[in-house]
Amino acid sequence: MIQAETQAEGRSGRIAVLLSTCNGAGYLVPLLESIQGQSWPYWDLWVRDDGSTDGTVEILEEFAGRLAQNKQTGTCNRMHVIRGENIGIVRSFFHLLGQAGNEYAGYAFCDQDDVWLASKLERAAGVLEREVPFLYHGRQWLVDQKSGEKILSPPPKHTGFSNALIQNQVVGCTMVINPSLRECVLETLRTGIDNDPFSGIIMHDWWCYLVASATGHIHYDPEPVILFRRHEESTTPVAASSFRVIRKRLSALRKRDWSVGHIMHQAKVLHWYFTHVIIRADSYSHCRLSDYDRQLLISLLNLQSASFFRRIGYLFAGEHVRLGKIDTIVFRLLVLFRRF
Repeated sequence: MIQAETQAEGRSGRIAVLLSTCNGAGYLVPLLESIQGQSWPYWDLWVRDDGSTDGTVEILEEFAGRLAQNKQTGTCNRMHVIRGENIGIVRSFFHLLGQAGNEYAGYAFCDQDDVWLASKLERAAGVLEREVPFLYHGRQWLVDQKSGEKILSPPPKHTGFSNALIQNQVVGCTMVINPSLRECVLETLRTGIDNDPFSGIIMHDWWCYLVASATGHIHYDPEPVILFRRHEESTTPVAASSFRVIRKRLSALRKRDWSVGHIMHQAKVLHWYFTHVIIRADSYSHCRLSDYDRQLLISLLNLQSASFFRRIGYLFAGEHVRLGKIDTIVFRLLVLFRRF
């Protein structure tokens, strides 16, 4: 039995689950139990606490103690808990990605307030590629904690570099990346503009989506793999009607309180990395931009200094796309009116 388990792990590999916590005591227990209940048993849990002041660390240590008592040789799960100061979610997750080391077949990002369905890691392990940068992501059940409402998340559209430059459609808490993509992502973080490797990066999952869409393959799983729990501390609602979304977009445009400056800055940072960092690393030839994607990136950056007539042309014939037609048009209107 032990030999069979070892062979199974060898074929598809052990996965590092990366969890950044911060004052998540009210949500952690169901999440940790759902990780322990995964049908794919070959995983290790890496946790970095980002300066919690509630009982989060105590819950983590209690769970680590339970794992340590597991005597099933060959499938024993390890847990590493890092207690740190508050540095923010982006830095915390990338710190975990580096700390986990290069021994794993995959690296799964995990949010503290979700619940994983039992097949999540098994579904990811079954499709992970080894040779090229590869990103797996899946669908979610969106759950409202108050009402109990549960709906399926909409499937992504136009996934790829032309989308990733201006929008993130890849939900980080469903994401699993392979070692090749991990290397590319970490290589972009070795240095940075003004000596800050995280300057301009909006979110860790968006950055991984950008690098993956530029250098490798993206696999979308249409089956839901997590319960995406939304609550008062959440930054996004479970669902909104198309009318409400359109009204919100147009209201922000009218009030002049919506800018795409952060998107342009992230694109500028990405261009800097591929120009000054990746291109000089001969061992990371698999992390290079294609000529077409490089032109997509440069054409986006050139919009900041483009003439009004050039921006009019972009409104009707731009190559960068968001999830829906309305969002794409609104983005191009923001470019037209120089909301940088």
